[in-house]
Amino acid sequence: MQPANENISVVVQGPVFGRPGDPAGERWTRLAIESVRKVLPGAEVVLSTWKGSDLSDLRADLVVENEDPGAASYFGKEAQNNVNRQIVSTLAGIKTATRPYVLKIRSETVLAHDGFRRFFGRFPLRCAAQVVGERVVASTLSSYVPREVSFHSCYSPSDWFHFGLRADVLDIWDVPLAPEPATTLWFTTHPFPAAVKDSPSKLRYSIEQYIWVAFLRKHHPVEFDSLWEIADETVRASEESLAANLVLVSPRHAGLHSLKYPASATCGVICHVRRGCYSHQHWRALYERYCGERRFRATAWYPPFFRGARCAIRAFHHLRSAPLRLS
Repeated sequence: MQPANENISVVVQGPVFGRPGDPAGERWTRLAIESVRKVLPGAEVVLSTWKGSDLSDLRADLVVENEDPGAASYFGKEAQNNVNRQIVSTLAGIKTATRPYVLKIRSETVLAHDGFRRFFGRFPLRCAAQVVGERVVASTLSSYVPREVSFHSCYSPSDWFHFGLRADVLDIWDVPLAPEPATTLWFTTHPFPAAVKDSPSKLRYSIEQYIWVAFLRKHHPVEFDSLWEIADETVRASEESLAANLVLVSPRHAGLHSLKYPASATCGVICHVRRGCYSHQHWRALYERYCGERRFRATAWYPPFFRGARCAIRAFHHLRSAPLRLS
């Protein structure tokens, strides 16, 4: 049975985008909250942001104003590692939430429909690596397939959104802050692995990897020293952790849309065509492999030509297609 709206808290986390007087289309955080009111009437809305934010005209039920932990820069000053900002704002929001289920979204993400709910509780088989009470729904976009991207990306499920039992989503995000600047600048003081000549990024872990590995290590040892590790056993353990604890769904089928990255739906399809990101079908194949179910046709293991052709067709129709049907 899908959770009722009245049992869901939606945690909108991150900076407040837009101020009173800005064009309506630029007040992204207000649009995010309004979309929750429209799609999930009766749900609790928790806004978790930074002290000093302009909260005018934001109709959240509960507001948390956090101290900004700051961010370490990498690639010079061109980018910032916001891992601790994500942990602080998300964790505070979830702790403030009062309902038994939590949807965590970013403060520039709007809901188009409640498709995410249809995937929750639909995959009951347990795996040896399962540490959550019920698999948490997460995004395929930015969930990278190991060895299909240049930075390998084992243990790298997307952190764009999470939906599940409050206790499970809290468990994922209740992790220690990353030690900085050591995490961001790790390979300025440590040698790269022998197979890596050099990289402009000195990160020890990506944001997604740090959060996911820190969560798993609360429950069992995880041998994973840096983002460059790609041994067969590391890939297997990474895959099993995703099959056991998550359900990966595209943002389009989940009903979420980023106003900050409006091309994310298209980019997500391109990512899947190029095999860089997991698709829902690929995740289903992992579920079959590690949890023993064989009812679903594992299209993720089709030869690359057929898989690429299938994804190209989906890319062409992705803006007009009906919601994904579950068997």
